[in-house]
Parts: sequence; C-alpha cells; structure tokens
Amino acid sequence: VESILTTSERAGQYRPGYEVYGQLLQRVGEFDHQSCLLLTSREEPYDWTRLALGATAIRSLRLGGLAGEAGQTLLHELGLSGEGAANAEIVRRYSGNPLALKLVAAVIQELFAGDVEQFLAQEALVFDDIRDILDQQFARLSPLEQSVLYWLAVDREPAPFDAVRANLVRSAPSRLVVEAMRSLQRRMLLEQYDDHYGLQNVILEYITDRLVAQIAQAIEGSDSAPVSVLLESAVNSYALVKAQAKEYVRESQVRLLLRSVAEWLAARWSKGRIAGHCQQAIRRLQEEAPLAPGYIAANFLHLLLHLQVNLHGADFSRVAVWQAHLRGATTPGINFAGADLSNTVFSEPLGLIVSVAFSPDGALLAVGTRDGTIHFWRTADQQLWRVVRAHTGFVTSLAFRPDGRFLASASLDTTICLWSLTELDKHDQPYMVLRGHTAGIEAIAFSPDGALLASGGFDRSLWLWAVRPVEGSRLLHTFEGHPGEVLAVAFSPDGETLASAGFDGAVYLWEVQNPAESGQLRRRLQMPTHRTRAVAFSPDGQWLVSAGDDDGAVILWDWRRGVVHRRLDEHAGSILTVAFSPDGKRLASAGKDQMVRIWDVNSGQLRYTLPGHTYIIRSLAFSPDSKLIASGGSDQTVRIWDAERGQALYALQGQLESLTALALSPDGQTLTAVGYDQQVHLWSLRGATPSGPNRSLRGHSDRLNTTAFSPDGCLLASAGADKVIRLWDVASGEVRRLLVGHTTPVRTLVFSPDGCLLASAGADKVIHLWDVASGEVRWLLSGHTKNINDIAFSPDGAMLVSISYDRTVRFWDMTRNEPTESISRRKMTATETEIELLALAYSADGAWLAHTSLSRIYLWNLRMGGEPRILQAHSVCLTTLAFSPDSALLARGGDDRTICIWEVASGRLQRTLYGHDTEVTDLVFSPDSALLFSCGRDGNIHCWDPHTGACLNTLRPEGPYAGMNISGVTGITPAQKAALLALGAVEEA
Repeated sequence: VESILTTSERAGQYRPGYEVYGQLLQRVGEFDHQSCLLLTSREEPYDWTRLALGATAIRSLRLGGLAGEAGQTLLHELGLSGEGAANAEIVRRYSGNPLALKLVAAVIQELFAGDVEQFLAQEALVFDDIRDILDQQFARLSPLEQSVLYWLAVDREPAPFDAVRANLVRSAPSRLVVEAMRSLQRRMLLEQYDDHYGLQNVILEYITDRLVAQIAQAIEGSDSAPVSVLLESAVNSYALVKAQAKEYVRESQVRLLLRSVAEWLAARWSKGRIAGHCQQAIRRLQEEAPLAPGYIAANFLHLLLHLQVNLHGADFSRVAVWQAHLRGATTPGINFAGADLSNTVFSEPLGLIVSVAFSPDGALLAVGTRDGTIHFWRTADQQLWRVVRAHTGFVTSLAFRPDGRFLASASLDTTICLWSLTELDKHDQPYMVLRGHTAGIEAIAFSPDGALLASGGFDRSLWLWAVRPVEGSRLLHTFEGHPGEVLAVAFSPDGETLASAGFDGAVYLWEVQNPAESGQLRRRLQMPTHRTRAVAFSPDGQWLVSAGDDDGAVILWDWRRGVVHRRLDEHAGSILTVAFSPDGKRLASAGKDQMVRIWDVNSGQLRYTLPGHTYIIRSLAFSPDSKLIASGGSDQTVRIWDAERGQALYALQGQLESLTALALSPDGQTLTAVGYDQQVHLWSLRGATPSGPNRSLRGHSDRLNTTAFSPDGCLLASAGADKVIRLWDVASGEVRRLLVGHTTPVRTLVFSPDGCLLASAGADKVIHLWDVASGEVRWLLSGHTKNINDIAFSPDGAMLVSISYDRTVRFWDMTRNEPTESISRRKMTATETEIELLALAYSADGAWLAHTSLSRIYLWNLRMGGEPRILQAHSVCLTTLAFSPDSALLARGGDDRTICIWEVASGRLQRTLYGHDTEVTDLVFSPDSALLFSCGRDGNIHCWDPHTGACLNTLRPEGPYAGMNISGVTGITPAQKAALLALGAVEEA
C-alpha cells in the first residue's frame, strides 16, 4: 500500500489522485460484504487505526521478525548451512526480517561463498539492496522525524519519550514530538519497548551511517558555510558522544560515531588541517553567534582529543560546550572563559577511595577518601553536588541514617561526624561530632531504626552510641571481648544483634536490644582466616556473610545455628568489602584482586565478574532499589554498575595522581615518571629543577605501570594497561616503535645491559624478549603459572631473573642460543603463606640478589651461596626494591608509606625515610649513589639524600586542567568549579 502513499512529511497520506483508494478501503471496512481483503504495507495509512477501532470486521496485525528457529530455517532454505550460532546471529542482527534475510543470504552466497562467519566478521549490516529500500523510506520523513531517528542512533539503546525530546537542540512542543514518533511507528521505523523507544538493528546501523556522513560533511564545509547553516547542520544538532551516557553506551558512541567521523576526515586531511578547520569554525561562532545552543564545540573537542591533538591554548570561550566528556582527559591551557558547560563532566580531586554509600532515597552517592573529604554526587546526572572537608584522616566508613536525614562518617582521626543533609546547602560543618575512641575508627553502622550507632576501630574497642540529633548523642555501651582491632560491624535487620569482626578472624554476635542482656556475647563464629575485614546481614536476617584475608573466600553463615551454610570461592586475594542487595537476591564482594563479583544468594552461583578497577577495591554499596552497585577503590575511581545485567554504567574518576614507576637516565640528568594519567613525564635535573615536568609524552590509552631507559640513554620504554610498549626517542619525544604482543597489562620491563634486548612481562605469565633494533619478539619464556611482577638482568647480561605470584623466583640463562631456565641456579620457592612476591633487584656488582615476600626481604649472596639473609620490613606489602649503584645500600618501599635503607654488607637498617602520604611504588638511585628518588600513589616524587635522610626536593606532575581558564563559565555546580580550580584551572578575565 505504501506505493500509493505520498512522500510528504505527514505519514499515511495518499498521493494526489489516489485518494479514491482511501474511500474504497473505507467502504470495504464499514459495509457488510462476503469478501476478504488482505492488505500489506510498510507504512500505515493514517485512517486505518480509526477504522480498526470503529469496525469489528477489521483486524490489524503488526508483523514482527521471525523468531530464532524460524529465521534459521529460512536461511537453510536459502542455502546457508553454517553453524547454528552463526545463523542465529544473522537472524538477531537483522531482527528476523524475512526480506533482509533473503537479501543478506544472497550476498553471503555471492561474495563470501556461503561463509556466514566471514560475513559476520565484516560487521556491516547495510549494503546496496537494503540501503536502497531504507533510502526510499528515509526520504519520506519530516525533519523532526529524521531528528528523532538520529538521536536514537546516538543513544544506541531504547530511550523514554522525555529523553528523546530533551535531546533536541531546538525544543519542539510535546505534541509535535508525539506526532513525529507516532508517524515513525506507522512507517515501521520505530519500535516500542514498554515505555521506551528504539530502532531495529538494521535501521540503527543505517541511521548511524547517515549520521556519520552528515556530520563529517558538515565539518568539511564548516569553513565556508554561513554560521546560520552551520548551526542547523548535523554537527551542531547531534552529539557524537554524550558525557552522561552509560559507560557501555559511551564506548559504543566513541567506536561507531566519533571514530568513524575521525577516520572519514583523516582519510582526506592531515591532523593539523582538521584542527585548524575546527578552530576556525569555533572562532566564527564566537564572533557571530556566541553561546548559540548545540553540540558543535563538544563534538570538535571530542574529535581533537581522539586524534591526540595538542589542545594547549585552544580557545573554546563563549561557546556552548554541551555533553563534553573530559573525565580522565588531560586538557591544560584550554580557554573556556564564558563558556556554557552544561552536562559536561570532568575529573574530580578524588584521592584513594575508602568508602561509598547511597542515600536511602537513592538520590545521592557519598564517597569518602583518603584525604578526609566526603564527595556527594547526584545519581540522576552524575554531577558533583557537594564536597566537605570532613576529617583529618582517611574517611574509613560512611553510613546514612535510615530516615535519610543524616550521614555518619568515621575516620582514622578517631572521630565520628554526623552531617545534616538539609544543612549542607548552607555550610559544611558537622551537625555533631562523637569523640572517645583512642585510635582510628574503621567501621560504623546504624541500627535499622536509626536510634543506635555502632563503631569499632584500631583501639580494639566496640562502642554503641545513642544517636539523638535533637537531645544529643551519648555512649551507651562498650563491648568487651575483642582481642584485636575491630574492622567491621553490622546490625541484624531486626536490630537485636550486632555483628563485629577484626584482626583475630572471628565474628562476634552481641545482644543489643534486650535491656537485661544488652552487651552480652551471644555467639562467636570462627573464620578460617587470621583477619576478617567485612560482615553483612542479609535483608531477611537469615544469613550473615563474612570475608577477609588470605583464602579469598566469602563465607555465608546460618548465624543463629553457628554453622557455615556455603563457601564462595572465586577471589584471588583478600576480600575487603561485601554487601547484600536490599531485595536480598544478590551478594557482592570485592578486594585486592580488583574484581567485583556478584553472587546469587539462593544458589550460591557466581552471576557476574566485573573488571574495570585497576587497584584494590575497598568499598561496595547497593542502591536502595537493588538495581545499581557502587564500588570504590585505590585507583581513585568510583564505578557504578548495573547489578541486574553486570554492565558498567558510569565511572566517577578522580585526578589520576598515582605514580607507579620511575627511571633515571644513565647520565643521571633526566628523570622520568609514569602512572595513572597515561603520560610519560620527564624532568631535566640540570640546574634548578622545577616542581612540574619539563615535558610530558602522550600516546598511551590506559594507566602506565613501568618505564626504563636504554643503557645509552637514547631510548625510553613505557608500558602498562593498554598492553602496548612504546619506545620513545628521548631527544625528540617521538615514538620510535610500538611493540605489540602482550595480551594483558604489562607490569614490568627492563633493557639488557648491552641495550640489544628489552624484556617485558605481566599478567599473561610469559616473558617477552624483544629485539630493540627491529621491534620483533626474539623469544618467549614460559614457566610461571601466575602474574609476573618483576624482572631484572644480571649486570653482565648472562642471567634474567623473574618473580611471580606463583611464589617462585626463576633464573633464565641468557648465554645460550635460546634462553632457557637455568639449571645452575635452583629455582627459589616461597612458603605457602608468602604470596606477595612483588619486587626484586640485582646489585650492580652482581654479588647480591634481593626479593620481597610479604613483609620480608630475602637477600641472597650469589657469590658465597647458602641461605639468604632475611630483613624484616615491618610493612604489610613491599612493592619496590633498589640497590645503590655502588652496591652498598638497599632501599625498599611499601604500603606503610616509608622507605627503609639497609647497609648491604652488615644487613643493618640505616634509616627510615618519612614523607609519602600513601604507598611507595618505586625507587631509583642516582648513578653516583648520592641521591635516591621515590614515587608513590600520592603523586609525589621525593628526592632524598640516602646518607642523611634529608628530603632535598619534591617533584609532581601538573594537574590535568593546569592553566585551564574557567572565568565566567556557566552550567556547572559550585562544587564542580571548586574541583576544577583544585586541579589546576584558573579564573582569568
């Protein structure tokens, strides 16, 4: 029927001269007769719905696609006899549309010899025949209908009506948007999923292709087109990337929209010409249409960042920069003065994340950090709402009162603060402060009625407070019986029992409601671990979960009977946090292995393993509706997950200040540092050394773990989580080679003494030996069964040593034609309890080898042989070792924030250096042994005199927004503005 319908903007209208068909259909539908008329159409005539409602003899059936089995049967009939999974994927991609399946089957037969999997590898759904049909349909659409389709292609998933309308740059009345969407439904181009609207797969790809072409062509002509035309074009009307989109949606937008536009332009122009084109268009907007609404500025910004254009000094003042995603980006020196930054997101000055909590109404997410601040985010738009300077130490625990009026925060500064959420708008002072603990507080919890607050900490005490905001709070009871520090507390849902746990590994269950028995120990549950770090009750009160160190097990207790109901084993290290969903269906756990795991409570089955964090996860919290889970960790990131589908939704990222590795050039004149900000920072140590780096090399796409200079100082290697090793020319700062071969993040690398080889290793358990001259892999050394944490060449290059989580130190003979594990040196194997083998070092004279194991250092005399000397380090986890070049000193760093220096010959501890606020991650001596450089997760590099212990200088990379001008900006909250200033932004008129 669509062949007699007009191509006018209103769907379902008859072509001029064909109106009589409408009258015919009306007669057939309204009058009695003995015939049956069957009509098919891709577009529904506008009067069909009315006729169907008023006449009982008319039936309308909206045809969907073929179901999976029926679709596969059709493909078999069309001659495709591939694997069932491949054919099923074809049916899914084309939504079971029979015509599309027939067309695609012909293409697969003709061009791919019937190979379905080869066709699927092309990832192209739309081709000539299908495109011709869709072109005809698209030509019939009104501009508003086209705009709705384009925005649904940007959103990449079904969206509610309000979201579709809110996307439009030029707001349209709801009536017109409703009519446009109804028209699209009549044209069979729009699918409805409950209260959401979306596109079939083929339609989605077709619209995506059109949008990419429209935006790219608009950019090509942006230097000559009138500003009025530019403002009406696709590059201003649609966003390539939406900053507030869910994480998996935004990744799809980057891959399918932003990257496609960038590749289109890069095939025609140089990077410099693209940048010049964008800047010229922005200048014209500033002159002729300042602050005109739209997405053009954000699209240009995303495009230039994607192309890795240096934006220092770029001018985006007095324009609308909507939906720019600058979280994790480094944009120093950009001018945003007077810009409208609505819905733009930035990094925040977040340090190590220690605690997270949702408000009872789910509107706020509170985050406690290492530096004593509490950050409040609005969950609806992920915008930073408030930041309060709450404590002088780690904010170790957060708990909202069940009525949502107050938030309690605990800290290592020994205090508990109560914050009135209604008064945070007026000031950032606590409503009340509870004092009494004599050491740091590790855990707090409200009772279900909000009348009681439990607290426990490092003073080995468990306290119960009466919390009365009006009358004042007081200490009710101190529980006796904990032999060690208290690390976790939780109330049962009925409020009658308090659970506590800590360093002795046991879970204690206390009576708290019965006045006659309050404070009595009801039961003691012994964990199979020496330290229990987390406890939680299920919402129905049936189960108690506990977890802790060593064995990576989550224990589900039938706590009333005192027996283990189930043991959940999947984690690879200590578990630091657990949480039940409020509906009681799911249990989440996380810790040192950097994974969030979600379990089905009833079956005990692991539902999801959620990767994404790059360091220890310290806290978890479910949203009140059980749909979301927040995780926070030492990678300075809070991640929000879809708990029902196991998908990453959002990441709230702090300034990536953590430094992970140092390297000093052989002449001692250039220092380099790498870390979480994905940059290689270099300082010249000649003369006066500035606090900020002289230059920074960009190109990596994820955090960096390791760096090393070649022996001649001409090359610098860097590597990390993006799995690619970059060889930089130190003089020019250009990339000399990319070494691609690792399948997991690279943890460590080192040049051979002659500079011919580069050894690298990481989580893929294989040592790669690269030919530096050619960039090719010479050898792969296998043998370790877990992550390789460190490698080192002997000074003569004859031996390569590696250390791993598999508790072994292995020696590889490099003197053979093909390196093999040495038989002349025995493999060193640690005991079962010594699992943290993280670092090793060779002395420059080749006489000594040192490696860490938990809190001890093993110092082996390679010339004399025999058993090693053991140096006790007093740190839970040792992360780095370094010998001085004269082989006289050995320095170590760890998570106790100190640096210890030993005299190698005697094994005597010479001195301990204090200065870092967090874990010390790397150490390097100057060539003359006169200086020691250290870096840590606090983002600082300290220069020490190792002989006196004096700190001579402190270096630090600049913030991500250093010199960024935000004078007069609009569209951001006061908290966001303060955060930008803290990260280096300025206000210059």
